[in-house]
Amino acid sequence: FSPVEVALPPPSALYLVRGIDRGDDLANWSPDEALPAIAAAGLSLAVIGASLWISRYVFETIPHVEDEFANLWQAKVMASGRIALPSPPDAESFLVPFVVDYHGWRFGKYPPGWPAALAIGAWFGFPYWVNPLLAGVTVWLTFRLASRLAGRLAGVLAAVLTASSPMLLMLSGSLMPHMLSIVLTLVWMLA
Repeated sequence: FSPVEVALPPPSALYLVRGIDRGDDLANWSPDEALPAIAAAGLSLAVIGASLWISRYVFETIPHVEDEFANLWQAKVMASGRIALPSPPDAESFLVPFVVDYHGWRFGKYPPGWPAALAIGAWFGFPYWVNPLLAGVTVWLTFRLASRLAGRLAGVLAAVLTASSPMLLMLSGSLMPHMLSIVLTLVWMLA
């Protein structure tokens, strides 16, 4: 083997990228500002991964309580472009927990907000991905809120505590609406 002239090693081991617009809110960040945000983003990604694992290997990507059955059923109906389905003949023989048959129409008994969010995942064929993604958003928004209220160190601490919460991890692996509720609450608090 002999060296090839066109494949010369770079003149230095470090290349600096200059002139890239990182956005107004990031342009003047120091390492003291950037490192906590990077840590919180990493925690958010770790929570998404852990929640997906819990969803797959603990809950087996299936509903376990009646609320989840009703919400997933309604989400699949919404993913098909409908709000309700006609009741089947002899509807009592085709009972779905917490799904109502009323005047010839069958629909979930819960408000439509969570089933509509879950319908996005159902439309793609992965309804069990919705809560893990919302859990990652929860960790990030918690970091943002705590940073605003008490500084970046407090933000990272709040993100760590949120990410390590067994309740958050278990709920984010389920098909329950709690993650959407906390995300909407955090968004409202940050607004």
